[in-house]
Amino acid sequence: MELHYRLDAALAHEHLADAALSAAVEQFPDVVVRRRAAEGPADQILLQAAATANLLVISRRPECRTDCVTPPPNRPDRLDRDFVAQAPNRCWVADFTHIKTWSGVVHAAFVVDTFSRRIVGWSAATVKETVFVLDALEMAIWQRDREQHPIQPGELIHHSDAGSTQYTSFRLAEHLDAAGIAASIGSVGDGCDNALMESAIGLYKTELIKLQRPWKTLSQVELATAEWADWYNHRRLHGEIGHIPPAEHEANYSRELTKPQVTTTI
Repeated sequence: MELHYRLDAALAHEHLADAALSAAVEQFPDVVVRRRAAEGPADQILLQAAATANLLVISRRPECRTDCVTPPPNRPDRLDRDFVAQAPNRCWVADFTHIKTWSGVVHAAFVVDTFSRRIVGWSAATVKETVFVLDALEMAIWQRDREQHPIQPGELIHHSDAGSTQYTSFRLAEHLDAAGIAASIGSVGDGCDNALMESAIGLYKTELIKLQRPWKTLSQVELATAEWADWYNHRRLHGEIGHIPPAEHEANYSRELTKPQVTTTI
């Protein structure tokens, strides 16, 4: 069972020492995110510990559909569900979700670097057209340029699922080709082919959208998404990368690359 505690680490260890921990977050106090509803003894222990610590427990269920269709031949699935990258800017995954607001539906697109789980680009819009996923891609490219870690032609794969015409459009393919990014597309209707991105969007919906609804406008969603993405990248602890934030994981990698090599002579 994977847990994400947003409370003091010492208090979390006192109640569940084997849990994956996140740092305290002022805007989201006392929240535990669980992957499934209580089913066994371990789950009952979790619920009792949460009640003792005065925590709110939120359940989320990962979805994995199996009505698979072969991706377009010119943009094959280059990952085959292997989301492990050896360095930043080797593999980006992308997808979008929907948020109901009082003024209409808002669509939010994200681009995540699989090496660090970092959100490198995102976009929100009220019109679900290709340009809105292009905005997330362009932000990701700009972000890496600004950090002086630009993408290198031929090194990066951009992966999405085939269920949305925005990601299978000729316009997006042109942008990827012009930037030297290899396009990769999973099967239609199979969330497991883009599981890492599905997980990130699940956290976004659980940790932000569901907690702060009702939402009124696009601008309100944009502001909250910007704040959440900054927290997610710089302060949220991720168990997959050693219980540190994505930005710290990338900084550690860069530091290792620039560390002077010690040689010995005999």
